[in-house]
Amino acid sequence: MTPKEIEEFANVEVLRFPHAYVMTTNYQRENIDEDHEELEFQLSYLAALESKQRLQSQYGFVLALDLELSQLGIEYEDTIELIADLRWNQVESVLVAESEDEELTWFARQEVETQLPIWLKGGQISGSA
Repeated sequence: MTPKEIEEFANVEVLRFPHAYVMTTNYQRENIDEDHEELEFQLSYLAALESKQRLQSQYGFVLALDLELSQLGIEYEDTIELIADLRWNQVESVLVAESEDEELTWFARQEVETQLPIWLKGGQISGSA
């Protein structure tokens, strides 16, 4: 995700995304020794790295969503195809990777409005790690 895409999603409240990083059956099977929280973090971090590469930036942005079964399509190794629009009210939080460390800063959906101007300018990220 880019800050501009987050802004658009918040404004239009419905958007289509091609895929999402989720805990697929295969991913769980391949990482059987890891606990659920660690696996969720790993997937969020993978999504943040993808965002950083796409933005060619030190920051990577990830939405944590509450997905519905009717929105899910084909499962891949660590992603799933999204076959329906997502709604802004499904966003639980925005996670931001801002360094080379495996660390994500957490922002509640309600904080996005105040953070967006900073993110759009490429300013310093501050929040809950």
